[in-house]
Amino acid sequence: MDLYLDLSHDHRRNNPVGGRPEPYWDTLRDAMGRTRAYAERTNLLATVPHNELASIGFCLADPGTEYLVYLSQGGEVTVDLSTASGTLNTECMHLSEGNAILVEPTAGGSLGTLKVPFSDNAVLYAKDPKVRISYPDFIWDNGLYITETQKTTARVHAVPGALLRSLWAEGNASAKSNKGMYKDEK
Repeated sequence: MDLYLDLSHDHRRNNPVGGRPEPYWDTLRDAMGRTRAYAERTNLLATVPHNELASIGFCLADPGTEYLVYLSQGGEVTVDLSTASGTLNTECMHLSEGNAILVEPTAGGSLGTLKVPFSDNAVLYAKDPKVRISYPDFIWDNGLYITETQKTTARVHAVPGALLRSLWAEGNASAKSNKGMYKDEK
């Protein structure tokens, strides 16, 4: 359930009039939408925290392929792009406003100092334009595996058995589970 539609929190803010959510929550909805936009463009199977690659310490990366860096105060960041070859397409998004702009492409193969033209919350995204993810294939061989292929690269990812068991058992659940759910203790 969406927090902003839960009447148990703040009934003055969480009671949509005419089916329209309270504008008070627009910032939250906008932030979730921006997060989703990057999640859809990023290879989340391969992109994991690599805080050691960015001087400010907030970096998701598939080294050599793509980098997503959070800058809480804008400005500039040094990113270790030594495993990247060629040029990375680079953009930055001003999180408060939601506008993304393309910036100068970034050369791989060394440390790069990247500048964000914003003075507060921003995300910098750099990606090798030659790397594209194919449609995944699912393989069952004593467990589930997801494969992805490009022209010169192939990857296989094991899907954890515990995840599969919990997903398959979901339809058999007779009670609502709160395990893993956020709960406001107010």
